[in-house]
Amino acid sequence: MMLLCIKTIFIRKLTINLTKYNLIMLFLKPIILYKNYYLIFLFTLFFFNFAHSNEHKNLEIKIIGNKNLDKEFIQSIVDTNLDINKKEYTNYVIKEIFATGYFQDVTAEISNNIMTITLKENQIINSIQFKGNNRFNNSDLEKVIEDNLTGIYVYNKSNVDKINSLLTQYYKVYGYNLVKISQYTNDINSSELDLIFEINEGEITKIKKINIIGNDSFSNRKIKSIIRSTESKFYKIISGRSKYNDNLLFIDENQIENYYQNRGFKNVEVTGSVGEFIKETNKVILNYYIKEGKKFEIDQINIIYEDSIKNQDESINDYLFESILIKKGSLYKKDKIIKSSDIIYDYLQSQGLVFIQVNPIESEIDNLVNLDFYVTPIKENYVSEIDIKGNVRTKDRVIRRELELNEGDPFIPSKIRKSRNNIQNLNFFSKINMNTQEKDGKVKVDVDVEEKSTGEFNVGLVYDSYDGTAFISGLKERNIFGDGRNVEISFNTSDDNAGINFEVVEPYVFNKKFNLLYNVNFKENDFTSSSGYKVDQQMAGFGTRYKLTDDITHFAKFDYSINNYKSIKSSASDAIKKLEGENVEFTVSNRLSYSTLDTKFRPSEGFYIDWFNKVAIDNFVLNKFSYDKFINIDKRILSVRSEIGNILSLSSSDVIDSNKFSIGGRNLRGFNKRGAGPRNSASGYIGGKNKIQAQFDYVIPISEASDNIIDFVSFVDVGKVFSNDSTPTHSTESIRASTGVGINLNTAIGPFSFTYAIPIQSESYDKEKNFVISIGWVN
Repeated sequence: MMLLCIKTIFIRKLTINLTKYNLIMLFLKPIILYKNYYLIFLFTLFFFNFAHSNEHKNLEIKIIGNKNLDKEFIQSIVDTNLDINKKEYTNYVIKEIFATGYFQDVTAEISNNIMTITLKENQIINSIQFKGNNRFNNSDLEKVIEDNLTGIYVYNKSNVDKINSLLTQYYKVYGYNLVKISQYTNDINSSELDLIFEINEGEITKIKKINIIGNDSFSNRKIKSIIRSTESKFYKIISGRSKYNDNLLFIDENQIENYYQNRGFKNVEVTGSVGEFIKETNKVILNYYIKEGKKFEIDQINIIYEDSIKNQDESINDYLFESILIKKGSLYKKDKIIKSSDIIYDYLQSQGLVFIQVNPIESEIDNLVNLDFYVTPIKENYVSEIDIKGNVRTKDRVIRRELELNEGDPFIPSKIRKSRNNIQNLNFFSKINMNTQEKDGKVKVDVDVEEKSTGEFNVGLVYDSYDGTAFISGLKERNIFGDGRNVEISFNTSDDNAGINFEVVEPYVFNKKFNLLYNVNFKENDFTSSSGYKVDQQMAGFGTRYKLTDDITHFAKFDYSINNYKSIKSSASDAIKKLEGENVEFTVSNRLSYSTLDTKFRPSEGFYIDWFNKVAIDNFVLNKFSYDKFINIDKRILSVRSEIGNILSLSSSDVIDSNKFSIGGRNLRGFNKRGAGPRNSASGYIGGKNKIQAQFDYVIPISEASDNIIDFVSFVDVGKVFSNDSTPTHSTESIRASTGVGINLNTAIGPFSFTYAIPIQSESYDKEKNFVISIGWVN
């Protein structure tokens, strides 16, 4: 009975479960059926599209309209392995062919398994011509395009825009910021044309004003003297430094930063900007903002070697510490740190360590800098190629001879920096970039430069109480014909003197780092009022000038001159009277100078030592030694300038008066030119064979306004000339001395100087001049 019940329950549950299953299947059956049809549909669509998307792989391509480009080239442009449909593929073909720039119009269609591509080619540029280009000749502009652009022989908007942009930028580098360039074409036939660029150069953009802000330690005058740019003045007719171009701010910023960083201001920040562009006058106002920061000194100096090149010889380190230019307790100077790194590398290289680099690592503690020179190994790479671009005028060899690396040399990163500095020192380029590409142990060096104007024409009108009115002009080209050759011609005429000088400086004579210079000079000197005669001189000479070190320069020169003494008065000395007429003279000159001055013109710190020797064959030998020292005390400049000299006769005759030393005028204020020292009469100045002289100046800035810089000067001058074989009528060999004050003004039309001096030690026969005015500008 129990068993029957269990069976009955089981059968009932099974029946119920089967019923539920039938109901579920009844509901899902249409869905399952629909899904099968849907899968079949998707499968069919996929194969249809796959077959359709690959139809173009077997297409026959027919090209119409290709006159200059062959079928194979056009076919190579498109990819036939793309999985896209026919319409998309047609659009792709049109886009790819059109993007080459060779065609004005492209159409494509597929029919009966044939793709027909119809083309209209762009014309070929037969020649590029220029009109209105007065500043540059055609060959200059053609070389600019050739050196900077490739693949532009097809006429299209992109190529034309590239050429236009390049020419515009090239003009702006030379200061033509308002240049406008348009173009038009002349068809030769349906396939070729001439492209003509019409150039309206405009005027050169000039710098109206330069503002210096934040320079607490150095004067406006000093900052302006170290930057490349200068304010345009009416007396600078054509001066490259007063032109504005896009790279000028960057150059000036670097120059100001370098100046500060070489005087202790390690963290100086300089920002230059165009304060205003005055379109009506085509002039700009430049602003330079300076954050000086703290002044630093050097504390500890170490030379640290990586373990793999550990140096066991302490004597080498001792030698290096003696050799480097930076010392403990000295002022922080960036250039000396860099040069010290080079000294360490050069010496270690001579000891066989070639593939190393020396990195100076600086750490600050208060106002002190600890300096560690880390010597580390570098990868052994060699220079495979040096590629120079952008030198439109300057020849390749002029740049290559400044490089510290040649093809095949070991590649040393520090030599890239030195090479760049060498090129920059040429002062031929507004922009210099040096990049390297390394592959498989070989390095390609790319040198990219932008040319700048290297010519100047200056003119000045000068007046002072000593020489009267003088007109001075000069034409100078530092890179004539792109050979790095310096050519200068200058004219000078005043009430008592006139002269013309033509000089050429030929760099790298015999492929060595020294210059050959030669010149021709014509002078007329009127010494009637002071010594009773006139002399005309014609001179030709040649010599050399080169640097022994960064601070030491040697100059040597041989001159041949014809001196014509004339208009000799009775008051002239007997030695001058004997020389009446033409006299031939051969002289050999030597000059050795050591300079740490911050600038050559109006220095504010540093010193200058100079020894000058001149031998006139069978006549005389002259030696002169000079020492100048400048100290900057909170923008106030204390200077000492001194000189001693001696001249000896090489014959039985006395040294002629015109070769003797004289004092008075600018080297002994309070006295006239050739006004102090031995003389026979008022117009019979003799001078002396020996000279001692010193000048002490203290300059205080009163106003540093950009348009009206004013300095107050107080001074004391002392000196004497003495010793003659024959005794002049007036020959008291006493020291002359004077003291006085002056005002220097830098105005819009040039510098003005007013000086009042009082002799405090003189002789009755000396010629005094208390008040002196100087007006004008001298190049």
